[in-house]
Amino acid sequence: MRAIFSEIETLGFSRRDLEILRDQKTVYGTGMTYRGLECAGGGKLYPNKAFYPGTGHHWQVPFGSGFVYLEGDGTEAGMRVTAWN
Repeated sequence: MRAIFSEIETLGFSRRDLEILRDQKTVYGTGMTYRGLECAGGGKLYPNKAFYPGTGHHWQVPFGSGFVYLEGDGTEAGMRVTAWN
């Protein structure tokens, strides 16, 4: 199991991504990485990126008929889903 999770992490996925992706009823959720969101969306996503002094990096990703919002360090590996509409 450790070897599997180690390999998955090198691909940019987290354990939280796996929890979300294996649930057939859930497409995305809080804590999901940007890479996990791309996997759920079926390919490359095109986020609207912003940086705000004091609060950091915020991405808005068009997803389905709405948006998914991510916060983090501004890198694909460091962004996590925080909200959606």
